[in-house]
Amino acid sequence: LAGSAQTAVMCPNEMPTSLTQPPCRISYEDTACRKEDKGDDDVETVIVLNGDALSAVHRTTDRYVYAVDGLVYDDSNANLVDLPCGPGNPRSRWIPVDSLNEAACDADAATSALHADTKAALTKVLRDSNDENSELRDVYVFGSGPRCHVDDVGAKEMAIYAEGQCWRNVHPDHMSVYDVTAWAEPGSTGHGAGGDAVIAQFKDTGILV
Repeated sequence: LAGSAQTAVMCPNEMPTSLTQPPCRISYEDTACRKEDKGDDDVETVIVLNGDALSAVHRTTDRYVYAVDGLVYDDSNANLVDLPCGPGNPRSRWIPVDSLNEAACDADAATSALHADTKAALTKVLRDSNDENSELRDVYVFGSGPRCHVDDVGAKEMAIYAEGQCWRNVHPDHMSVYDVTAWAEPGSTGHGAGGDAVIAQFKDTGILV
């Protein structure tokens, strides 16, 4: 908690950015992101970072904050992006695929190539996840449960059926949110001529594609 009793803010457990209050700092206390005693004047708000919310951030702060869509696995990032069964128990990201039933999900080409151990491990972590985000799910393969087969260390973009839902593996930064103001302001550097306008054009949708 930072500030006076009248202007107190709850500090997020991350580095301060343009979207957080200056007094905020990283904390490892259990109470860092919540207030123990709530009064009648306290208001709890949940903000879903969808396109509408992110475009509102621009209108309110004049900063360009986007969710990034369209990221793919390819040869340019082969050694830079963590894969679901890669070393070190990396985080992997999955999106629901409502168009595939269980049979179609299991018959997916990338899934059919997996060893049974890998399918069991991925199914378990997706099934046991407590991630309540309906648009995507982040999981880790670790612990005493099933583990990926060693031959599947490079597997990606597979589809796994768990708890009545087909999930597709996507780039781990798919729809992650970034402040790209430094590249969107007129005259900014780090891109080709006119690049600032190209990046700034997404301010009304909040989604960079």
